[in-house]
Amino acid sequence: MRLHYGGTYITDADLKMRRDPHPDAVEIKDPDTRSYVVVSNLGGVLLMILLGALVFVFGGDYFTRHALIMGSALGILTIFPHELIHAMCFRKHVFLYLSPARYLIFVHGTEDFSKARFIYMKILPNIIFGLIPYVAFLFRPEIFGLGVFGTLCIGMGFRDYINIIKVIDQMPRGAKTYLHGLRSYWYL
Repeated sequence: MRLHYGGTYITDADLKMRRDPHPDAVEIKDPDTRSYVVVSNLGGVLLMILLGALVFVFGGDYFTRHALIMGSALGILTIFPHELIHAMCFRKHVFLYLSPARYLIFVHGTEDFSKARFIYMKILPNIIFGLIPYVAFLFRPEIFGLGVFGTLCIGMGFRDYINIIKVIDQMPRGAKTYLHGLRSYWYL
């Protein structure tokens, strides 16, 4: 993996890497941008509320304001490492972009991914920062801040979960996927 800073993203013209479309490629269908943003943000918040309620059910006896603040702050600070873990799953060049107007940070590369490798790339940071700390909290509820941390990281990965579902639903077995601009395509 060779990570490069791509700068500020405003439109697809800002992307540093381009790729010619595969002749048999099929675009992975996305919902329209507005509904996608609403669904991904609302889904993430609802997931955080559900998991957060369980944190208070299992760890309420260990609640402290300090643990709540530390778990929340550390969760927010994982946004950049989350993207770095996505980037580490690329074998070739990958660019890191910021989009302050859209409150986004993301990585972009154009290499081919199998369905399994794409799912692995999307889910890995959510397992490392979300699932493992959350499950550890369930076994040790006295580490209340870890439950808060895991809850935030699981919820913040909701867009990744939507992308995984789209790929599972739309890509046939044996297909490869790649990015062209910010659109995903698959081919056999």
